[in-house]
Amino acid sequence: MTVNLHEIEAAFPQYTVSATKRPDGSVLLTLMNEAGTIQRVVPSPQSGLQMRTEWVISAIRRDLHQEAGEVPAIDGLQSQVRTHLPTYVPANAGAYSSRRIDRLQTRFPALRQKTAAASQPVVH
Repeated sequence: MTVNLHEIEAAFPQYTVSATKRPDGSVLLTLMNEAGTIQRVVPSPQSGLQMRTEWVISAIRRDLHQEAGEVPAIDGLQSQVRTHLPTYVPANAGAYSSRRIDRLQTRFPALRQKTAAASQPVVH
């Protein structure tokens, strides 16, 4: 199991916490009390998703607040793991710019004349 069941029990004392192993290696985490049942699947370590116990506790708290109609505190949301989105920078950015200018000049001859005039040195 990738999460510590004792920490989850300590974080939710009002719930009875149980964990059941699933056939795919993941764990079905069940929290029960008189108000209802909450079930979450924690992926197996072999799936490549490493789940930390703090993250699981934070996610369950967030879901409980959301079900109760409460807005979770910003501090609680900031504890979630954040990753930056990948960015794309073309390897030939300079070549792309010059090709684009060439295409514009062939489509608009007036632009070619302005570009040619601008590139001529001014003699005083």
